[in-house]
Amino acid sequence: MPDIIVSLLVLYLNGSCRSNNVTAIIPPHDNNTVSLEDARQTCGGYSVVHTFRCLVSMPVNLCQFPATKKINFSDNRLKKFPNLSCLTELVILDLRWNSIRTVPRDAFKGLTKLRDIFLDFNQIVHVDPFAFSTPLPQLNKVDLSYNKLEAAEPRLRPQLVSSWCHLMERSFKEKGFVDFSKNKFSLIPSAQLKQFGVRSFGDLARVLSWGFDFRDNPIACDCNVYELLRVGRELLLVIKRDYFNVTCDSPPDLRGKYVVDVPLDKLVCNVTIGCPDNCTCQDRPSKGYVYVDCAGAGLTRLPDVMPLEKQLNVTLANNSIEVLEARDYLERVVNLDITYNGLKEVEAEALRFLRNVQKLDLRGNQIAYLPDTLQILPSSAVTIDPYTLSCDCNMLWFSSWKLLYVETRDKGDNFVRSDGQQPPEADADIFCLLRDGKYIPMTEATKERLGCIKAITPLPLIVAVAIVASIVLCGIALAAIFRYEILVLCHMFMSVANKQHKKQVLPHEKDTGKDKKDRQQQRHDAHGYTHDVYISCSDSDTDLDWVIHRLLPMLDQRGVKSYLLVRDSPPGVVAVDEAVKNIRDSHVVLVVLSAEYAASATCLFQFSQAYNFTLGRSASESVRKDRRRLLVLEVDGGARYGHVGEPHLKAMLRMRMTLCGDNPRDMERVCSDYFRHLMEYKRGL
Repeated sequence: MPDIIVSLLVLYLNGSCRSNNVTAIIPPHDNNTVSLEDARQTCGGYSVVHTFRCLVSMPVNLCQFPATKKINFSDNRLKKFPNLSCLTELVILDLRWNSIRTVPRDAFKGLTKLRDIFLDFNQIVHVDPFAFSTPLPQLNKVDLSYNKLEAAEPRLRPQLVSSWCHLMERSFKEKGFVDFSKNKFSLIPSAQLKQFGVRSFGDLARVLSWGFDFRDNPIACDCNVYELLRVGRELLLVIKRDYFNVTCDSPPDLRGKYVVDVPLDKLVCNVTIGCPDNCTCQDRPSKGYVYVDCAGAGLTRLPDVMPLEKQLNVTLANNSIEVLEARDYLERVVNLDITYNGLKEVEAEALRFLRNVQKLDLRGNQIAYLPDTLQILPSSAVTIDPYTLSCDCNMLWFSSWKLLYVETRDKGDNFVRSDGQQPPEADADIFCLLRDGKYIPMTEATKERLGCIKAITPLPLIVAVAIVASIVLCGIALAAIFRYEILVLCHMFMSVANKQHKKQVLPHEKDTGKDKKDRQQQRHDAHGYTHDVYISCSDSDTDLDWVIHRLLPMLDQRGVKSYLLVRDSPPGVVAVDEAVKNIRDSHVVLVVLSAEYAASATCLFQFSQAYNFTLGRSASESVRKDRRRLLVLEVDGGARYGHVGEPHLKAMLRMRMTLCGDNPRDMERVCSDYFRHLMEYKRGL
């Protein structure tokens, strides 16, 4: 029936929750009575709606609207089932969420067009057996769920009900009978009985005093009724009832047969979800697996998917699959037939997935080698051709694996296969092909016969390799941790090596004093050094006071030409550019390191430039061949290692490559070291 809701005129009641007066339907026109013919001409009928939770009785003028097709009095306070026999056009009755306690005899008398009945969420404790005695040819749904029924005996037989709901009842205390015959149920009673409290088929014994008549329904005898017949067949053979004579409507080969007489192995279902293309899949609950038939399906590789959840019996015969690859579903395969495929390779991982297989048929293929993971399967489960394997040192395990099954078979007095047949005598007669083209039994393919020499790695060599590997790993780890320290040492070494190289250069012929002085002046001009020392310090009062009153007097006494940025830079210049220029033009860079210096980004930039121009390699120019000097002098306790962010300076602090400005000996050492270096430079080294 098409949906009628959209064509109905909605009518309302004049009552409200504020007053307890008698309710009545408000007519759509001035006249109080609307005939059936007028309603049909005006509209498609009426829908009476009142869901205000306060209705306690039916409207007094309800029968004056015979064209009413839908009543929605849900969510009210009705306690008594109403008399609706005057509403012959009624299609939908919605009385859910009330307080109705019983459904009386002839409750639906005269309602021949009634289609849907909603009585759920009431207080119903009894449904009269003849409540549905009136023929209701259009009835489609009856919902009695979430009530308090302890005995339900509705007789629905000449109707066409497709859904019956009685979900609240979980136990049966008295005898009863439910007649579902001559309806449209296709599943018996696996799904329907559960709605009457039979939550599992083990509960059937609890309802032996009940009767359920499912005759004259289009019952499908497939896997959905297997569990019921498996559990209840013996009971049905003992308890004789005429309503047990339910017949099958499908599949065609079982049509007309009694359900109780159908063999369990005939109760199967076709599976489409997850079934590979060009294959047929069938759920066979009597066997406990899904049978997948892909024989001759034109496959060149294993299917990517298979039906989910259950175990699988897979037939892949007569295809073109050359590699037995690993698939997740293989762990659910109990039987695998992959015969006559031209199979050349079996992956080791695939055999690990096949650890639960009971039968693996590999005949009719071109398998020359098998991985040793085949040993996880019993040899009785594997069938292969006797003349396809090659004699190989990696197949020495095969004979012992096969003989293990033979010995186990010999110990049994009455050993038979799972299919009931005796095992063939030639189970151990598997041959392999030698390089000279001869076949020998696998039992004779020994290490000596094949000339296999097992390569044994000497223990001392293994230990030596392990030690070397450990040393290399430790060296890599240390190099990663102390990479800047190593870099600073390399730069210092390169500086010393450069000086040693200069010392090995052959001296010039003896020059006169004037020639030597001219050559030194030319070398000095070529390098462009205008300052002997560049002093890099912070602009804090403490650092400047120490430099001006302690460091500069010592340098001035020794005739050292120094450059101090805050003292010597011209006004108006950019300090950063001026610092870079004079660092380049200085022979020695002296860093006065303090806590303020380490916290200043400008000072750390000067140190970075000094490092690049003296020890390291600048990004803009190559290091000069005469490596210059970089001295770090700590004052006022210097800077803590953890507070220094410049990695090269931090490395010099960690390796103690700095001097103390508060120590007179270190100060003398600074000047002496500098003069030695300066004299070497002036001598042209």
